[in-house]
Amino acid sequence: MPRAPHFDVKVSLRGQEWTLRFYNGGSSKTLGRCYFDKKLITVKNDKEAMSTLIHEIIHACQPDLSEEAVLEIEAAIVTGLEAFSRHSVKAVAG
Repeated sequence: MPRAPHFDVKVSLRGQEWTLRFYNGGSSKTLGRCYFDKKLITVKNDKEAMSTLIHEIIHACQPDLSEEAVLEIEAAIVTGLEAFSRHSVKAVAG
């Protein structure tokens, strides 16, 4: 089976080089995965990509956290970024 089209970005997380792989399509319901041993994060390139990326980066940086803790941190970061986005646009426009 052919792999879905994707693009890779190299980033440094906690002093180690990781690959962020964003892919289009595919039939999997999984939005993202963190492969700690490969230093690879995969993210489905869709409307949830930002929160999925944040979620998987938290896993990469803190692999011992429970899924519940990761979800809580992800929600807090997404809420903060959304608030910043709304208010920074108003501040520039105002």
